[in-house]
Amino acid sequence: MSESSKKHKAVAPSQLNFVIFVCSTSRYQQQKDGVKIEDVSGYLIESLVKASGHKVLFKKIIPDDKTQIQNAVDPDAIPTLPTAVPPPAGTENPEPQLPGN
Repeated sequence: MSESSKKHKAVAPSQLNFVIFVCSTSRYQQQKDGVKIEDVSGYLIESLVKASGHKVLFKKIIPDDKTQIQNAVDPDAIPTLPTAVPPPAGTENPEPQLPGN
């Protein structure tokens, strides 16, 4: 493992937060009509995330429609983690750095 990978792993959170969106028009309509649904893929994803030690903030079934998907995903409502940013031009370290490091 590279030195930068070791440094990243040392400061990276051990538990991440996830939001699960299941895109299925038929399941969405069934849920809207009050029919009990069997969402096998959504439950599988949720169980794998939790089994890996992470947290599911919420799971939502939405119709498979571009506009509906865009409306459902509100970036202001979903917590995000810092992403790697490239170093300033001319720096000696060519690897991206996490903000705050």
